[in-house]
This record gives sequence, structure tokens and C-alpha cells, in this order.
Amino acid sequence: MDCSHKAGQKSKKSRLRIILTLVVMITVVGGLLGYYWPHLLWKYSKKQLDPLLKRCERVSHSPMPKIDVPNDWVEHSLGDMWFRLPPDASFFKNTSTAESYDAEFHSENIRFLVTQSSLDIQEVLHAASRTHPEHKTFSTLSQLRLESCGVVADDFRWSMSHREVRWHIFIVSLRPLIVLPNTERIESFSERNWEGLLFVLKASEYASVPYYMNFEWECTSCPTRGAIYFYPAKEEEVDIDVVRAVIQSLKVNCGCCEGLPDAN
Repeated sequence: MDCSHKAGQKSKKSRLRIILTLVVMITVVGGLLGYYWPHLLWKYSKKQLDPLLKRCERVSHSPMPKIDVPNDWVEHSLGDMWFRLPPDASFFKNTSTAESYDAEFHSENIRFLVTQSSLDIQEVLHAASRTHPEHKTFSTLSQLRLESCGVVADDFRWSMSHREVRWHIFIVSLRPLIVLPNTERIESFSERNWEGLLFVLKASEYASVPYYMNFEWECTSCPTRGAIYFYPAKEEEVDIDVVRAVIQSLKVNCGCCEGLPDAN
């Protein structure tokens, strides 16, 4: 009788140890899965997006050097934009609509396509500000683009926190949509009420557009934005100093600069 009682106690203790072991294992595994779930989601997403993400390299950026705009350049306007072009640049065509403005100019060595439109992307900027691990605030697309240029898919680490992984997924997935894959480097330039980025492009099998450089600007207070595309007119590279001079001649008067101090 005593033997059977002792055997029963041992059996209960054995079952209890097994149950406790299972509970601990389930807790640990569940905790690990809970912690690493965003990490696993990234690994799966990367596998699906790999062909696209491979083309996104780290891109350097710097402020645009100051250029003197030649006195003989001719002023032109389009929508809320005023800009100067070389004297041999002549108007070619206008395809403006009620929603956007587009004009093309031709000079001996460069073709200029100038556009202005309105696009509200506040939801994207708010999402980026909420997701950033350090709660960084993004008020313009230019700021978000520059942030994305310093990140590549291989920056992922298993030691990242949940928030860091969520930001990594967000910014790396957004990168192909806001920066061309064949961007070689970026120069930034800003005025009183607008800021923009010059994308210096390199030849690439993935390039879907035939221009060498493009400058995209946006008002810092309203959805007004635009771009100037610089096409080579001949079999030669576009002169980047000409590009910089056109950009630095740009003035935008969408009403948001009233009351702002004059630029130095």
C-alpha cells in the first residue's frame, strides 16, 4: 500500500514537472515569437520585394553650391513659378491643364521641361513621423527622401526593437516610390518658402526616363510643388552648373511667402 502511494506521488510530481516545463517552454517560445514577429514579417517581406530592393543603394547628399545666375539669362513664368533660362532657350510647347502646368523649352544643349502641380501628401508625412523610432517630424517630402537615402535593406538587424523594425519596413518599402533607383547623388537647395532636391542620375538598365537630372521642389506651407527636368539636347552630358543656375533663379509665389523675412 505504501509503495503504491509513493509511486503515485512520484507519478504526480513527474507529471507536474512535465507540465511546468511545457508551460515555461510555451511562455518562452510565445515571448520570442511575440518579440520577433515584426522581424519575421520583415524577412518574409524582403524575400517578396528583393528584386526591387536590390536596386536601392545608399545615396550621398550635400547642399548645392552657390552659383551666380548670368545677367543675360531671360526670365520666364509658369503658374506660380518664375525662373531664368539661357538666352538661346526658346519656348517649345505648353500642355497645361486646370490641375497642372507644363511647359517645354529648348536651347542648344539642353531641353527643359518645367511643371507645377498640387499634391497633398500629409498622410504619408504623418505616418512617417508616427513610425520613426525617435519620433522625428517630417514636414516635407524632401526631408523624408533624404532620410530614406541613408537606409538600405541590409541595415536590418535581429537586435532591432519593434519600433526600429517597423520603421525599417516602412522606409525601405517607401524608398523605391520616392527616390529613383538610378540616383547617383542628391543636392539640396531651399529658399524662403520652398525647398527641393536635385537628383543626379546615372545610366542604368532600370532607368525608365531618358533625362540626366531632375529637380523637384515643394512649398513648405501648402501642397504646391513642381519639377524641372533637364534633358541633353545632344550626345553629351548636361552642364550641372547650368542646371544649378536655373534652380537658383527659381522664385515661387503661391502666397505662402507673404510676411516671411527676405532671404540673406
